[in-house]
Amino acid sequence: MVALFCSGVMLADGAEMLLVSAIVAAVGSSPELRMGRMARGLLVSSSFAGMQMGNLLSGPLSSRYGRRRICIVSLWLVSIFGLASSMVQTIGQLFFVQISLGCAIGIGGPSAVTLLTEATPTEQRGALSNATGFAFVLGEAWTALGLLLFMPDLKGPWRLLCIWGVLPAFFVSPLGWLVRESPSWLQLSGKRKELNDLLANIQRLHGKGEVNIEVQKTSGCSSKTLASTWHAIIQEGHCRTLVLASYLAFLMNYLFYGTTFAFTQIFSESEGDWTSPAMEMLIVSGAEFAGILIAWLLLLHPTLGRIRALQMLCLGSALSSAALMSVVYGNFYVADPAAYVLKAVVSIMFTFLYLYISEALPVSVRASGVGLCMGIGRLGSIAAPRRHMAWVA
Repeated sequence: MVALFCSGVMLADGAEMLLVSAIVAAVGSSPELRMGRMARGLLVSSSFAGMQMGNLLSGPLSSRYGRRRICIVSLWLVSIFGLASSMVQTIGQLFFVQISLGCAIGIGGPSAVTLLTEATPTEQRGALSNATGFAFVLGEAWTALGLLLFMPDLKGPWRLLCIWGVLPAFFVSPLGWLVRESPSWLQLSGKRKELNDLLANIQRLHGKGEVNIEVQKTSGCSSKTLASTWHAIIQEGHCRTLVLASYLAFLMNYLFYGTTFAFTQIFSESEGDWTSPAMEMLIVSGAEFAGILIAWLLLLHPTLGRIRALQMLCLGSALSSAALMSVVYGNFYVADPAAYVLKAVVSIMFTFLYLYISEALPVSVRASGVGLCMGIGRLGSIAAPRRHMAWVA
């Protein structure tokens, strides 16, 4: 149930992430909200900036109030602000709602990753973490299906599409009331009665007489502010791990959202394009599904560690990026497949990076550390739309 709920959080994330990239063309050409190319790129960047704020807030909030509660709040806020997006009347309102929606999405991701890591057995963690990646791609496919139904050429009833994108978050949120809190957070927060009840329930489900909970031995409480998180990370020697992971997250976000936002528009505007923009997005989602399957196979490898896998994937992303540069010369027969391969490779990297960082950090700073990594990585997604829109302008 925990894995299903966390997957639902990521599904809602994927649906809304692709939605904001997909509707900018329709919103910009609408009579009441007409925007230029650079303004559209700024709109997407502002949404990602909201996600970054949410990522940075997620760790302290989940350390104070619990991982599960923050995930539930995230889903409800996504539903509210997603519905509000369909009712905006001015550009200013649209920017405010999109930033708020991004923040709502951002607070859910790190909390879901941390909850899944702390509430699942070690031997099942890799497969279940990959399942959340599958759910994220499924959310993108959900939005792509809505585009095929309502806006195949990225023009038309974008307000209806906003309502369509809210549905995953709305229907997943009730699952949160069926999920128990992270046992590690309960112990760090001193909630002994709830912890004992949870452990007794786990014993009944699995028939085990004793259940071990991973808790940092040197700290009796979790870090509930960004300042205390940085202090604990530096003091305990995890600064290098977090800095390198954050840099990698930045590159991954830049490549992932660059292909999601910019290249879909570039390909759709090329002469003689063989398919609609909506179908292009659905095909890209299919490439990500392939990446999730490959990630699952890599996780089954008995000797392939997280770092070694990331090294191999970095090489693959570099080669795909080099092939993608052929778009400058109008060679879309090379650039199109390269974009799909790059999207699949980066999808695998997300699975391994978030799995690695959630396992490498101690429990007391895990939520805030994952949030910092995701938040710094969002700088790449913020830069991608404006950079690529300026490039193709």
